[in-house]
Amino acid sequence: MITNLKNLKKNNIIAAKVCIIGGGTAGLFLAHRLRLSKIPVTIVEAGEDQTDKLKNFIYKIKNNSYEQSIVNKNFSLGGTSTIWGGQMIPFQKSDINKRDYIGIKSWSIKYKQIAKYFPIVKKCFKFEFLKNKSKFFKKKIQYFNFSNKDFDLRFSTFIKPKIKNFYHFFYKNIKEDDKLNIYINAKVFEINNSKNNNSIKNIRAKSDNGNTLQIETDIVIICCGAIESTKLLLIYNKQNNNFIKNKKSPLGDFFCDQLSFVCGEFLIKDWKNFILYFSPIYKHGLIHNPRLELKNKFQKKNKISSAYCHFIFEHKKEYWLNLIKNLFITKEIIFKSILSIILSSPKIIKDMYNLFFFRVLHKSVWFNTTSKILFSIVLEQLPDFNNKVFLKKNTLNTNKLIIDWKIKRKDTESIKLICNAFKNAWEKGGLNKIAELKVKMPKSFTTKNNFKAAHHHTGTIKIGSQRSNSVVNNNLKLWDINNLYICSTAVFPSSSCSNTGFILLALAARLEDHLKKKIIYSQNKKTV
Repeated sequence: MITNLKNLKKNNIIAAKVCIIGGGTAGLFLAHRLRLSKIPVTIVEAGEDQTDKLKNFIYKIKNNSYEQSIVNKNFSLGGTSTIWGGQMIPFQKSDINKRDYIGIKSWSIKYKQIAKYFPIVKKCFKFEFLKNKSKFFKKKIQYFNFSNKDFDLRFSTFIKPKIKNFYHFFYKNIKEDDKLNIYINAKVFEINNSKNNNSIKNIRAKSDNGNTLQIETDIVIICCGAIESTKLLLIYNKQNNNFIKNKKSPLGDFFCDQLSFVCGEFLIKDWKNFILYFSPIYKHGLIHNPRLELKNKFQKKNKISSAYCHFIFEHKKEYWLNLIKNLFITKEIIFKSILSIILSSPKIIKDMYNLFFFRVLHKSVWFNTTSKILFSIVLEQLPDFNNKVFLKKNTLNTNKLIIDWKIKRKDTESIKLICNAFKNAWEKGGLNKIAELKVKMPKSFTTKNNFKAAHHHTGTIKIGSQRSNSVVNNNLKLWDINNLYICSTAVFPSSSCSNTGFILLALAARLEDHLKKKIIYSQNKKTV
């Protein structure tokens, strides 16, 4: 059931077994898992049930290049999933293991403890990764052999369009389940401790028109995005005499994002073979996108973080296709449109043939030959204590979040090194016959014009096994507070170069398993 707080009375008080703050990707999935265990859940979402961009959310970014990453954030049920591509790929073991050569310690959770929950995520969202032994994978390997020395071929998988928007995917269950209550337009502004200060007593939220909601709850889980989760925890820390930061907790420190940089463009000479060799694979209604990740041996030798190279297919929607769509949508027969479609018939026949040839016969994703093919590198940003987020009062006496994010010279040097390695491999493999790679490296890098953040924020609420170097423990529980958990990419100690969504959902499934055991144990204890 979905309730808009602004439509209720001025002051409201309710009780909840589990209260989830944030109805985005992690929040909706975690609520779904808890519901399956018959545990009642209440969600409070600051946005509406539809997209609500930056409404009443105050940020200040010290580095201008990061502004676009914030502007593109959505505050609504479904969160980032309402605008993302739904690209899934697991981290590799080496991503969470100790990497002394770049000063990264291993995660406090072992890889197998997270991988245990991979099947749950894949089953829920009805997708499967391309298996290394499949004929499609083997076929692509022979085309990517030019990169074997320095790169490993991996495939990310895109969730089906009807599923990747979590709000739409879970809507039916949300609407019909009486064990799930969702309050929208409910921005949490206060988290209150119990008398002994070792647990959360209640949380308070406010709507745009000033209505308040107080939730007396047994368990609180912050499932906002990494930046919003950090901001909320910083406010909570400040309202309670800085009890988190006073214990030298790294809350807000080590803010990281992955860096994306377009290094050049491919000038296609043999379009047919380029698509057959290097385009994504289309299998079982899913798109599997190839990416060349740096071998761990290459990383160690050059003392750089993880990264991957990939092709970006920029293509325009076919004009004739738009004409047909508009015809069905408007249901108006316009002579000019009909004539344009008739005149486009040779182009339509050619495009349909290509679609059949590539997608049906060769299981490749077809792109029109007018597409622009860009060469891009995504680099894992190393944790840096000087990259951080913190609170600062503004003139309206409200909490503004300051994002102090910098890019090091080492990052630009790594991009150049990887680009050269790829270009050399491409040319030695004789692939200039298919496409010539024109590298476009600036003489000097500027973060504003060259790098783009990949929207995969991590590091500010680090997970760990000791209070001195982390904010939450291995079960994602805040140190010294018995019933406050954080389920966000902010808990990642390092980011890898992989998309963070899949690992976050696996951690959410792991947290559900932990909470289920905790609640059942608590209930059994009371009955004894």
